[in-house]
Amino acid sequence: MKGSLSGGRLRREVLLRSGHQFAARTKEAVTILIQDYRAKVPQLKSGITHDQDQVDGSDSGGRAAGGGNRRRRGRETAVVNNSSRDRCDIPDKVSGEAASAAAAPGGGAVHVVEQGFTQDPNSAVSLGAVLENTSSSVAYRTKVTFRLFDAAHTELPETGTSPLTVEVPIILPGQRIGTGEGSYRKAKVASVEFGIGATTWVSREAVGSFSPVTATYVRTARFNPRIPTSVDIHYKETSTNCRALNSRTTAVVFRAATGKLIGGGVASPDTPITFRDEQGRDLGGETQPPPSPSCAQGERETWIVPPTGSPSADDARTEIYPYCDVAGG
Repeated sequence: MKGSLSGGRLRREVLLRSGHQFAARTKEAVTILIQDYRAKVPQLKSGITHDQDQVDGSDSGGRAAGGGNRRRRGRETAVVNNSSRDRCDIPDKVSGEAASAAAAPGGGAVHVVEQGFTQDPNSAVSLGAVLENTSSSVAYRTKVTFRLFDAAHTELPETGTSPLTVEVPIILPGQRIGTGEGSYRKAKVASVEFGIGATTWVSREAVGSFSPVTATYVRTARFNPRIPTSVDIHYKETSTNCRALNSRTTAVVFRAATGKLIGGGVASPDTPITFRDEQGRDLGGETQPPPSPSCAQGERETWIVPPTGSPSADDARTEIYPYCDVAGG
């Protein structure tokens, strides 16, 4: 690509090819990995096309056309076509006051409808639950806590560990969603209590046309049977939303062959990882990020690494729930 002068103004062109973005050349070439560029300029995700002499949304003179906006950061210049985002009614923030999730304003609540746990011989405890929003409102950023007890119903906290708490970004009216956590206890765990804390109740209209990002289980890879946490779980994720959402974490729920819920967890998706044995030898893993990040528009195959591995579950019954939020922060 070459920089050119037209009417005394320098016009730069951007070309994306083979996972890289090449900025225009004036006196020096600038090469930027597309992953890094997307991280810096997330609004370009839906506004850039591949292998074109000029970016859609600009005319031959480099001027923005059809509602496109020229964005400049350092040496990179590109045109963003805002038309699709302008048509998207999903907000980038939700306002409201935190209240108890046990009672929605018009009736109903967030309930735990299933729960279960497994403690393995290595003291790892896998905790899982399924929640349901029985109200006509959206439960936004709902807190879920997990408490572990012995046979005498004495709580089993561990010194130095923070409370086991998960935040579920959005639960639509009538929706069921899985959650979970992983921990370690030297003492035998006899029972677990799942508590529903605060949420922000908002109307369905407050999140626009947001729809849950769905996931289909693909496979479980166990790299070292002697190290239960050397497990990753692949799944296919699909988002039909009108814009990219913000990935919080992804929840997994494990079930036995009978269908009984026996554990779960939450973990960050898309994270490259290499598993090693006791001698430090590489056993494999995930060395490259997925083709697009979790909660982006469209489809992708990605993975998570559960915090305490996978219990003796029926892998085919594994359930995956991407936690996608309309807002960042």
